[in-house]
Amino acid sequence: MAYPNYYQNYYGAVPDMLNQQKMPYQMQQAQMPMQMPSDPLLWVLGEVEAMSYPVAPNNTVVLWDKNEPVIYVKSANMQGVPSIKVLDFTERQPNAPERTQTPQKHECKCGDKFILKEDFNALQNELATLRSEFENFTAKQTTKSTKSKGETVDG
Repeated sequence: MAYPNYYQNYYGAVPDMLNQQKMPYQMQQAQMPMQMPSDPLLWVLGEVEAMSYPVAPNNTVVLWDKNEPVIYVKSANMQGVPSIKVLDFTERQPNAPERTQTPQKHECKCGDKFILKEDFNALQNELATLRSEFENFTAKQTTKSTKSKGETVDG
């Protein structure tokens, strides 16, 4: 029993040594200022990389293509389901004509997939006329059938 405090001193020194080893690292971390990235734009190499870029739920990121004049706006909804918009950008020439604010008439080259509003309204009116004629016809038929059932043959 020559060294009664041997274990206590020995084990008590270990945490102090660990703390002393951690101190330079902690001081170094405290002294380092937060560095902002030198380029705040997020660059990707094409649409495939933009599609695979992670986006947190309820967030949107703007991704710039390094090889093409394209911007990708990628968003994720509350459930984390992503969607992406692809925007093309071009350089505006100094001598280019100014853009007009009046909308241009859209020429639909969809074949017979769409119908004009006037044609649709005419078709609705024709359908309403046919329905009323059909209802009148069925009403006459039911009236004739009830009359024929109500008559008795005397003889």
